[in-house]
Amino acid sequence: MLFDMMKEVEQKAGAAAPPEPAKLTASDREVVELFVARLRRQIAAEAAQAAEVAEAAERAEAAAEAGKAAEPAEAATAAADEQAG
Repeated sequence: MLFDMMKEVEQKAGAAAPPEPAKLTASDREVVELFVARLRRQIAAEAAQAAEVAEAAERAEAAAEAGKAAEPAEAATAAADEQAG
């Protein structure tokens, strides 16, 4: 309803429709292409960095799991050494 009222006011005021946007020139297209290429490189770099972080986290988790598995074995060995000693 508000939109209709605004249209009506514009018509009464004689407001002209906005002009058609200008078409891109060759230099404009070049700027857009360079911008898109830069964005793609940035996205690829961020994805590679995220993959490295995920891989490091997996290695850390695997090392922690290996450490947890080794702890009971070390405790059993230490207990056996105490009994023997």
